Amino acid sequence: MNKLLSDYKQFLVFDSDLLKAFGSPLIQASVPEDEIELVTTDDVIRAIKKYLSGEISQEVLLDWVNTLWFTDLFSYFEEQSDSIASVMTELETLDEDGVFYTDEDYERMIYALENNISYIG
Repeated sequence: MNKLLSDYKQFLVFDSDLLKAFGSPLIQASVPEDEIELVTTDDVIRAIKKYLSGEISQEVLLDWVNTLWFTDLFSYFEEQSDSIASVMTELETLDEDGVFYTDEDYERMIYALENNISYIG
């Protein structure tokens, strides 16, 4: 199962693959504690860069953020959790009316992640 979660984190598989493995809704999915996939700042940076380059859509990015943020399948690397949480909190709002981030905003998010500091929008 850990490979599936790792692959999801890297955009090698998608929500449909997780739904096949865990069923719906994903919010109720769980794995043993030792199988929870660890998320690092590099993972979030990769996601933002894939979005900025057009490799993934905003919808795919938002689904990814929501899955990592709201399920018990993923956890954040302890030493980087504040930085990751500050960016994920912002990205989670992408589906709200009037929310738009510029390329510069995304670059500032990346900077915060690279330097393990909190992003302040």
